[in-house]
Amino acid sequence: MAWGVITVSAELYRAYAYECLHFASGMETPSCKAVLLEMANTWLRLAQQAEKNAGHQSGATENRNELRGEALLDPPDADYPTQ
Repeated sequence: MAWGVITVSAELYRAYAYECLHFASGMETPSCKAVLLEMANTWLRLAQQAEKNAGHQSGATENRNELRGEALLDPPDADYPTQ
């Protein structure tokens, strides 16, 4: 029996990142907000990797309303420790 390969698109990963940002914006607890922001970063990294694996160049589209590139990888007002 052969196993199929499931390919998840970069757009789906970005949608998950957006959800994390949405929930983080409503968080009052700094630790909860930090976890959600880190999750958003992880989803964005996965989106970048998916694009790389698919042979796409990062930033190929010019739609600035979408989460692209390293939008959150180093947020300037992060209130949590970075690795």
